[in-house]
Amino acid sequence: LSAVLRPHQREGVKFMYDCVTGVRIPSAHGCIMADEMGLGKTLQCITLMWTLLRQGPDAKPTLNKTVIVCPSSLVKNWDKEIRKWLGGRVNALPVDSGGKDEIDRNLGLSDILSDISGSLYSFCR
Repeated sequence: LSAVLRPHQREGVKFMYDCVTGVRIPSAHGCIMADEMGLGKTLQCITLMWTLLRQGPDAKPTLNKTVIVCPSSLVKNWDKEIRKWLGGRVNALPVDSGGKDEIDRNLGLSDILSDISGSLYSFCR
């Protein structure tokens, strides 16, 4: 993916990576991607996701699963972009309809995330 990123996108991925891994601020793990339209936020986020699934600061994967929460109108676009850039390297499961039980079953969410997934589903629907 790094071969197709433009310089500002590489810088954005590096910034997000440093934020979510605690390199930038050791006591904080996260960031907000808020670039303007058309600057490649989706590709940057996919690149970050892929990087964290493959490697982390300790030379081993930081994540084994990710959940992308977005408005239901964007689910198909995210699925298309993930397939475009990552092909079969990840098993994407787009969920843009169904009840809370169906979503929990499809995603294999634990009981801890059960209440959160229902809230996210209601919010994003």
